[in-house]
Amino acid sequence: MSWTDIPDSVLEPNKPIRSVDGLALRDNPIAIANGEPGAPKIQNAAYAGGSITSDKFDVASIEGWIWFDRPAGGIGTMGLFSYESFGATAILFGQTVAGSTLNPSGAQFDNLDNITGISGTGFPESIAGTWRCLGMASSGGTGAGGSVSLFQRIA
Repeated sequence: MSWTDIPDSVLEPNKPIRSVDGLALRDNPIAIANGEPGAPKIQNAAYAGGSITSDKFDVASIEGWIWFDRPAGGIGTMGLFSYESFGATAILFGQTVAGSTLNPSGAQFDNLDNITGISGTGFPESIAGTWRCLGMASSGGTGAGGSVSLFQRIA
């Protein structure tokens, strides 16, 4: 169903309704519910609390969905990692890498807020899979310095 604008001038009190306007009055609520172009959008305040539940839509199919209720390292989760690879110089935004090349990290600061180093905790099993870089990270090679970026597990 498509949305039809009905001018106020065609709806006259105490007069019969035109069939074309009657059809629009019948079809417009369906067009609103379907989100058709030109139709008013349903606002969040129109929904009763708890009226929309997860069984009504498939959030798992949303591209880039962040799963906050997943265990660390699960698909869709994110982490701050340093990138360590033999001979590679950098991983760029949007590129993917194996989890085995990532090291959980965080920045260390001195009392003047200068970055003094990057800490890592080894290569835990939770960093399996394929991760997409959401920034840029240079590699210093295993055990050498490098940079840190945000990564998202995609597989």
